[in-house]
Amino acid sequence: MYKQGYSEYIRNCINLMEHNRPIYTTSLAQEFAGHFQLDLQYARKIVNQNMKRLADKGIIARFSKGIYYRPIETPFGKSVLNKSDMLYNTLTYENSEIIGYEGCPSVLNTLGLSTQLTAEKNIVTNRYRMIIPKGANIRLTKPKCHIDSGNFCYLQAIDIIRGTREYPIDAKDPRKIIEKHLAKFNIEPLKLIAFAKKYGTEKTLTGILDFFTEGLV
Repeated sequence: MYKQGYSEYIRNCINLMEHNRPIYTTSLAQEFAGHFQLDLQYARKIVNQNMKRLADKGIIARFSKGIYYRPIETPFGKSVLNKSDMLYNTLTYENSEIIGYEGCPSVLNTLGLSTQLTAEKNIVTNRYRMIIPKGANIRLTKPKCHIDSGNFCYLQAIDIIRGTREYPIDAKDPRKIIEKHLAKFNIEPLKLIAFAKKYGTEKTLTGILDFFTEGLV
């Protein structure tokens, strides 16, 4: 029976990760230790050795201590992980799992609902306790529940619709913009209402219901 080796397992894990996303050796070591039932400290040593070897071969690149990424080949050479992008990725991704999203009011500008620029990018994240470096212009918000790849789009949609009632909106057709966003993530109206009922205020729920029933009667 074929038995996968340590180096092959780590390489396969790397290949499954997206390009230009931070790869944390601590997270990889925990996954590695669990898979092979190894002591965590020993697993970290193996992972660190393999990550350095892969970086020396140019398969991955080192960003800082304990953080690597898969670069992309461009006409100007290999891509470099931008510090701002890295911070945003850290707050919204953990390996391939989504743990955060852009919230209000900055997301309203990102979507084109408002032309008013905010001084900070608002991030709702499971890592809301993280200390943000000075000058990063990021404000963290504690989520209503644990964010994952299955619920982030519903939680964000609630924030967006709520935000259109709390902040200045100057888009010509805001409803069309929101409908396009909901369609992009295949958001089901009844499920969104259920999320709003469970995690939103009564005012938030009313806003969601108004959005879906507007013009029906």
